[in-house]
Amino acid sequence: MELKPCKLFIDGKGVEPASGKYSGTVNPATEEIIADIAQGDPRDVERAVQTARRAFESGPWPAFTGPARRTVLEKMASLLSERTEEFALLETLDTGKPFSQTKTRDLPFACEVLRYYAGWADKICGTSLPASPTGRCTGRRSGAW
Repeated sequence: MELKPCKLFIDGKGVEPASGKYSGTVNPATEEIIADIAQGDPRDVERAVQTARRAFESGPWPAFTGPARRTVLEKMASLLSERTEEFALLETLDTGKPFSQTKTRDLPFACEVLRYYAGWADKICGTSLPASPTGRCTGRRSGAW
């Protein structure tokens, strides 16, 4: 697998870090550099926060319905699942964990987390049950029961 330098992912695309700095991530098993990773600094963080805020306020996601959000998260899980071998290898190289563990545990778990939240995307309606003075849920809506 050929690994290329990893840029910062800001505003939907790979961008060079403001500092121009990269550092190697090391395979703990061989001590070889497996990829050069962009080093973000406060300027990059500010740029990322600004674009995330803009996307949150005026991008397509806020207008998505619950079912549309569910579909996006399910698609992410499917794409990750289809590329399990590739992502498991990357995780193994980066962390030194056994490939069998990243392939059979870590990646399937990540897919399950995405599917779990996809399942909630069209069920959360913005209301919640009030808490009692002790901080425990009372199980009753104010004035509803």
